[in-house]
Amino acid sequence: MLIVYNIGTAVGYIVVIGEIFTPMLPVIRLYVPWLSSSSHIMIASWSLVMLPLSCLPKVSHLYVTSFLAIAATFFISGIIVYRYFVPLSSAPAARNSEEDIKYFCVSRRSLLALPVVMFAFDCQSLVFQVWTELAYPSRGSMAKVATVSVLVTSLVYGVVGFFGYMANTPHVHGNILTNYDPMRDRLFAIGETFYSITVNVAYVLILIPCRDAIFQMWYGFSHTHESLEIPHHSNLLVSVLLSFFCLCLALLAPGFLYIVALMGAFCSSTLCFTYPALFRQRLHILGLAPYAGYERLAVWAMYFFGFSGAMMGFFVLVGM
Repeated sequence: MLIVYNIGTAVGYIVVIGEIFTPMLPVIRLYVPWLSSSSHIMIASWSLVMLPLSCLPKVSHLYVTSFLAIAATFFISGIIVYRYFVPLSSAPAARNSEEDIKYFCVSRRSLLALPVVMFAFDCQSLVFQVWTELAYPSRGSMAKVATVSVLVTSLVYGVVGFFGYMANTPHVHGNILTNYDPMRDRLFAIGETFYSITVNVAYVLILIPCRDAIFQMWYGFSHTHESLEIPHHSNLLVSVLLSFFCLCLALLAPGFLYIVALMGAFCSSTLCFTYPALFRQRLHILGLAPYAGYERLAVWAMYFFGFSGAMMGFFVLVGM
């Protein structure tokens, strides 16, 4: 399930690259004439950046790559907030009337929020990489890192969602970045180009654990082993095939939102809720760790959220 999730997420990152640079095609074609479609952009970005980086045996100095990704994310988030207060058009904030703004609504599209949120906070595949980068690995330090990450991520998601929605209502659609025109807004063109660094880094970080899982099943160990080493030809073969498979799926994907909803509904609901609940229930049944206090209720609550997320995502995807 984790391998499926990682591959699906990597596919989504390739699609995002296409969505970022497609609006800039009129300018890009002046310098690279053969880049004439979103598919061409995805293939070029994959060939020149994503594929070479994904062939690296391991990613060291995670804090450096993470800093670049975080800086790019905060930069594009700041631009979204800035454009709300300083709109590009001469007609200021009067472009949105109060009746167009809905702070809460129940519709088929709003049901899509649950699997999307599940996907947004699903990062199990990076837990071991984060653990090895800690100066003093411990349960306490890992809990602090996880808590800070969730709080900061929630703040960024909330700010981007709120100001992006308020600035573009009632014409909001899909990925919030696609609601802005980088051809008219040079600041946003710079921000989206910088943000593509985040996407490329995320692609590599999400694909390497998937590749290591394949090596673990193939050799019985992976690149994380200290004394044993994966042969270079095996590393290259698996990396290229895995990355090429992701590219093929990305070229067939209907859009980033569809991929996010699909992964959130069927993978995140399972990894975040159903599997942990099953594991906790199994410990109770075996007598290794009987339920204490509210734990039985928490297990059934996790079952409920996992099932609800899967069902909501399924029915919304059918209607997309």
